[in-house]
Amino acid sequence: TLENVLLKFNAKNGGLNHTLGAPRQALGGGTTQKDMNGRLFHGKMFVGFELSHAAAQSLYDRQNATAVKEPTVVGFSYSVGEPTDYCGFWWYQQPRLHRVQYITIHFERAFLNYHKRNKRLPTEVFVYRSGTSEGEFSEVAEEANEIRVVAEKMRDLNSGRPYRPKITVIVAQTNSNYRIMPASMPPPTGGRPRAQDFNVPSGTCADSVIVHPRYREFILTS
Repeated sequence: TLENVLLKFNAKNGGLNHTLGAPRQALGGGTTQKDMNGRLFHGKMFVGFELSHAAAQSLYDRQNATAVKEPTVVGFSYSVGEPTDYCGFWWYQQPRLHRVQYITIHFERAFLNYHKRNKRLPTEVFVYRSGTSEGEFSEVAEEANEIRVVAEKMRDLNSGRPYRPKITVIVAQTNSNYRIMPASMPPPTGGRPRAQDFNVPSGTCADSVIVHPRYREFILTS
């Protein structure tokens, strides 16, 4: 418990608790960990959106068509160097609204802070967007367009040149009906198989056969 509290204090005060690195198996041909990290993370900003809606209404409120008054809370975090070196903030928006409002205001703040830390703007922006169903993908595309509008305003920080970073949006859906299990399992030792033997290893990724035929989709186990 004490370690958890200290890690939270450190992160909220601008400290760095963890770093990411490529596995040794990915290194070869004289490539160092520093070189690989530069290829993967240099000049990139990683952004995460999360929405928290009010609790479900009571039966009485639903029967009387009572309007939801509690606002939706939007959490926003973004990296400013290392992928795990991040800043963040939150704001309120209209109740039960799944589209993120006020993106232009807060993304401008994120770009300015990134430039302040690195003396340059990111060349690529990766946005992890949660709380969205397939029927709302068009709204996510509109959010990406708002980010491009903000980027156009950063011309002065880009030596007067148009600033057009590459933007990749990943819609993260944590609630899924997929059930993935290993094709074969090692023989049990000392009796019945353990429950964890039926799980695929963490980091297993499926990007063909069982995924959506039209969308660029992948399934990643935590």
